[in-house]
Parts: sequence; structure tokens; C-alpha cells
Amino acid sequence: MVIPEGITEIGAQAFYGCGNLADIDLPSTLESVAANSFEETAYFNDSYHWINGCLYLEDVLLCAYPETPTNLKVWDNTRIIAGGAAAYSTNLTGLVLPDSVEFMGEGALPTAPP
Repeated sequence: MVIPEGITEIGAQAFYGCGNLADIDLPSTLESVAANSFEETAYFNDSYHWINGCLYLEDVLLCAYPETPTNLKVWDNTRIIAGGAAAYSTNLTGLVLPDSVEFMGEGALPTAPP
């Protein structure tokens, strides 16, 4: 699927559950990605796309369950961190973000307990 140029955001659960969606091309105009946008797609469920517990789609971090559960180093050249991307990484104590990050979605990181 090619998301056309001019699209600037992908809403929450936009493609959730599209089980046959395996190939996705994002537009260069994309500015934000909300939570769970690509969960339960063929792309999401293909272990080939998961590297060190993180799922990237081009320059977007979609989801992170880091192998080292306390530290997350986001890849260089990542522009967007999707909403809820690391929300369940509750043991996260270290985070390294590259200067390339332009957008971090709502709930991208776990909430600290009160």
C-alpha cells in the first residue's frame, strides 16, 4: 500500500487488524502517527521487521519492546515516534533519542507512577 504524498498524519488504529497489509510506503509529508496504527497487520506480525525488540517502518518507530528492558536507543534518522510506541516498556530507565526526531506521539513512553 502506498500512502499518498500530502498525507500528514495517520490516526489511531487506522490500519489496525488489516491482516493482509504487509507492504507499506509512507509519504515524505508524514508528520505524525497515532497509537496502534499498524498493529495486527501482516507487517506488524512479521518477526523479520522486528529488530532488537523494536518495529520501524521507514523513519517511524511504531513499537518498542526493547530486548534490554531498561534502555531504549532509537535509531539514528528516526523522524517520528508513534503514539504508544513504548508505552508498555514499564521498566524503561534510559532513553537515547537522535536529533532527527521531529514528533513523539501521545503516550509514546510509559507513564511514571505517581
